Amino acid sequence: MWSAATAQALMFKRWWMLQTVLLWYAIRNIRGTRVAGYRGGILATISRNASTVVHAAIQHVSSQAWMKVAKANTNVVTEIEMVATLGSKTSPLCRSMDKRCQR
Repeated sequence: MWSAATAQALMFKRWWMLQTVLLWYAIRNIRGTRVAGYRGGILATISRNASTVVHAAIQHVSSQAWMKVAKANTNVVTEIEMVATLGSKTSPLCRSMDKRCQR
């Protein structure tokens, strides 16, 4: 039989090992794995989402500036044709507007 101190030390050691493993799994889920190039964790997802938002914002500002220039120069720009890149991620709305002309 083990003494109470030995049993307590053994329980603490097992508890500490469990905490270490749980911490390792948490870090791996946040950061990702080396094998995957650290692209599979939550941080990579947050980075991709932020990149998508910034890209969309830049495209919106660019489109708005282009439209203001076109409206200011109606003697030069007589017609605008909508062109959608048709792919698997193109929305039905954008598909329907492809090749439409606006005066």
